[in-house]
Amino acid sequence: MLNLESRSNLGLIQQIVETIDHDPKATYFGIGGGMDLLPQRFYEYLQQQGVQVYFNHMLTKLDRGTKTTLHFEAGKPQAGNTMLGHGVAAPPALHKTVAADEVILTIPFPAARVLDVNPAFSPLKRKTLRELNYNGATKVFLQFRDRFWETKHNIFGGQVITDLASRFIYFPSTDFGGKDGGVVISSFVWATEAAMWVAFTDESRVEYTLNDLAKIFGEGIRDSFVVGTSQSWSNDIYSTGEAAMLAAGQFMELEGYVQQAEDNIHFGGDATSFKIAWIEGAIEAGIRTALEI
Repeated sequence: MLNLESRSNLGLIQQIVETIDHDPKATYFGIGGGMDLLPQRFYEYLQQQGVQVYFNHMLTKLDRGTKTTLHFEAGKPQAGNTMLGHGVAAPPALHKTVAADEVILTIPFPAARVLDVNPAFSPLKRKTLRELNYNGATKVFLQFRDRFWETKHNIFGGQVITDLASRFIYFPSTDFGGKDGGVVISSFVWATEAAMWVAFTDESRVEYTLNDLAKIFGEGIRDSFVVGTSQSWSNDIYSTGEAAMLAAGQFMELEGYVQQAEDNIHFGGDATSFKIAWIEGAIEAGIRTALEI
């Protein structure tokens, strides 16, 4: 019922934490108007302080020293790039270099493995970057013209658990009774449950989860279906997985090196907190790295 079978490779402590986090009595908080308002407000404040912020640049290399030099390139193919082959764009002409007294890396650990780091991090930090277990996750969204789950089934928020491929179906706690339809999270799964969906196309995920919804709520829901989309974090090069989920033994073996700084390079992000996979953890890690500096 709590999806523990898909995470049976996790350490006992991680399983306990996950059970507590997803307890039906747990209280969750959101930001009215969208969670992206949080980073947007940070960005506006930084602008007011005269801090330059660069978007759409991927960190590719670190030259470590008293000052660490960071090398960036645009993260997506830019207009005018020539194709080197099927689906591969030539590197953008713009490569930006920044020299910094202190660096905070918030890149997910698996994604950080492709960084060119000179000189290399310590053996134990490299081991942590290489071995820290990250789960996959897939989420599928379906939009409908009417809120049939409310009008016909009296469902206001919460979830449906099924043994179908969709497994966990969520009804967002927003716009109750709205007249303009709404969105159902037709599947939100993790770990081995999510691994299956990685191989599917976006269209296939939408199709199969719509079929599952129709089995539960009736074929009539297809008449109000508008459009669907999905996100698989295992397919996202900027995250390379949903979140760190420590496997058996990793609390003892790796946890002490997750937060550990490497000279003037500090490691942030939710994976370095005790609130893994939550925005709260990212904020907690941000405060810690600021205090370190």
